[in-house]
Order: sequence, then C-alpha cells, then structure tokens
Amino acid sequence: PLAVIVCPGWKKAQFIFELLGDYSMSSRPLHPVLLTIGLHKDEAKNMKLPRGCDVIVTTPHSLLRLLTYRSLLFLRLCHLVLDEVQVLFFEANEQMFAILDNFKKNVEVEERESAPHQIVAVGVHWNRHVDHLVREFMKDPYIVITALEEAALYGNVQQVVHLCLECEKTSTLLQVLDFVPSQAQKTLIFTCSVAETEIVCKVVESNSIFCLKMHKEMAFNLKSILEQWKKKLSSGSHIVLTLTDDCIPLLAITDATRVVHFSFPSSPKVLGGRLYCMSDHFQSLTEQGSPAEQGDKKTKSVLLLTERNASHAVGVLRYLERADAKIPSELYEFTAGVLEAKEDKKARRPLCPYLKAFGFCKDKRICPDRHHINPEMDIPRKLSNESLPGFGHIR
Repeated sequence: PLAVIVCPGWKKAQFIFELLGDYSMSSRPLHPVLLTIGLHKDEAKNMKLPRGCDVIVTTPHSLLRLLTYRSLLFLRLCHLVLDEVQVLFFEANEQMFAILDNFKKNVEVEERESAPHQIVAVGVHWNRHVDHLVREFMKDPYIVITALEEAALYGNVQQVVHLCLECEKTSTLLQVLDFVPSQAQKTLIFTCSVAETEIVCKVVESNSIFCLKMHKEMAFNLKSILEQWKKKLSSGSHIVLTLTDDCIPLLAITDATRVVHFSFPSSPKVLGGRLYCMSDHFQSLTEQGSPAEQGDKKTKSVLLLTERNASHAVGVLRYLERADAKIPSELYEFTAGVLEAKEDKKARRPLCPYLKAFGFCKDKRICPDRHHINPEMDIPRKLSNESLPGFGHIR
C-alpha cells in the first residue's frame, strides 16, 4: 500500500473506509482495504492483501498483528496517517510506538531515501505523546494548530493553578504577582466586569505596582493605554494591565509574559484568547530543546480556582495534565469530590458499556454514563424458565 490510515477503533475505521469508497467515485480508484484482525494467530498469518491496494484502513492492534507476519508491508508505504492521534496514544501507546519504529526503519533504508514519505497526525489536543511523535519521527514537521489554548501548550506556557475561596481571591492575587522580577515583566489580569476591573486595579496599585486598566467604558483611552504598555521596560521593572475579555481584540497584545485569570474563563475559546496575548514568547519545539534541557519557562498562566467554578475542576485538571504542570494535591481531592457528586446524579443513566464489557471505563471523568450498580435498574433479565448453570466452560 501507498498509505495506511490508523484509526482508534473499528467503528471509526469502518466510517473512514466508507468515505474513501465515496471519494473514489470522483477521483482515481484507491482500492481501499478495511483491515481488522483478531487475536487468532492464523488470522494475521493467512491475511492476503488484494493486488492494487493503495490504501489500508485499520486499527493499531490489527496493524501490529499484521506487521508481525508481514514485516515488508511498509516497504512501499509513503503516507502513514494517524486519525484522532491523542486517542491512539491514550488507548494503544505501546502499539503506536512499535508501528512508528517500524515505519522509521523502513524510511531510513538507503534505497528509499529519495522516495516521498510523510506522517500525517490529526487530533484535537496537544500532549506529550504528540510532542514525542514530532520530535522523534518527523524530520521537518509542519504544525498547524487552530485552537489557541492548544497552541499555548505547544508554545511551552507554564500552567499554574491556585485553589482559594472566593473571598480570598484578592489576597491570593497579590501572592502570585512578582513584586521584584529579575527580568522585565508584563502581566495581564483578566476580570469579568467593569467593577471588578476597577477594584483589582486599585488593589494592585496600593501595593506599589504600576497598573493600567481597560474596559468597554474606557475605549476612548485606548491609544494612551497602548503607548504606555509598549514602552521599553528596564530589567527588573513590572507593568500590569487589568482588563476584561472584550478588550482583547481592541488591544491586540501579544507580548505579555504573564496572564492571571482573576475571573474564570467562560469557555476554552476565551482561555485561548487570553493565552494568545503571550504568543510572541511561544516557543517552537526546536527552541524548547529536549524536555530534559528545558529550564525556566518565560511565560506563565496563573488560574485562580474557587468554589464558584467547582463544575470546571475536572476540565482544568485534564488541561494541566496535558501541560505536564505541577498539580496541587488539593486539586485532585477537589476533583474527586466533584466527580463523586456527578456520579450521584447519574442514577437513572444506563450503565457504562465499557464497564459492562471490560470491567472498567476508559475515562470516568468525561463518560456520561453510570459506573455504580443500581439494584432497581440492573436486575438480570429472565430469558427462560431454565436455571443458569453455576459452573462449566463457555463455548
């Protein structure tokens, strides 16, 4: 085959295979093959690909089983496509790296150096596995990220979260501000209203830090704010701008070094817009060096998480995990309580199909179904008057 498309499951593989069949009607015939191989060793051993097959659609486990007996499968391969790449690495990490190692060895064969070859990885989240994929298996990567909050993870922005009570937010804010920075620092503090902007600005100014403010009622002052923000800062100086989210397009700031989320971002898109204000300092993978070589990160995002935002704790935790951030133990405990409360509300939901099939759920944090036995709903159905056997073999 010229191309192999790896999907996270047989259902997605079936869907992609059918799409290829539709597209082949308006382009040259691709002769795609849907490859799903079970655990029986003879199934992989006796598998024969039809002549003229240009595209294989498969899953990580099926492909690896075939490679065990067909080690030359990748010799003609030019395109390895990874669909839902973050799911592939989450569910089949070992298999994926075995496949990539096999592809890399075949690409490095001297006779194939002039042949075109590429890895195309498509996903919705950036994480350390995708980072490793790009570093180890792509010589000249072309990276396109359309979600700004994911671009911040790629750009190596340090993610920090502080848990506090709503009534303690102001004092927590003062604790996270750097009053004597070693280098020039530009900090943005995001608030949710005009009144909150005014209050935060006064608090920061009262602690001897030069603070600007910007909200929709101060649009007339835009030019002056920008002039002061863009002034060159000497080493050790610190400028702070307190603003609301609707001012981001007006100011078009991209050179901030720190963002403080005094008010919780209302959506991932809002979070991404805030983080993009530091985009001048986002680092590419070549600038970052290897994970072991990375020192202090130049940019930092500080999130203040209070009891009002309890429902978002799970999402915050998942984002921090993908950022390889230092996560306070209190957040794990807080999240466990939130998940338990959510589970209690699922009493009338159907039992998780993964729990029924495999004995565990892939990810309870995002699964909408129930994970506790409900005696009222989970009574075994009586299919016949005969009693079920208590021992023996299932054939």
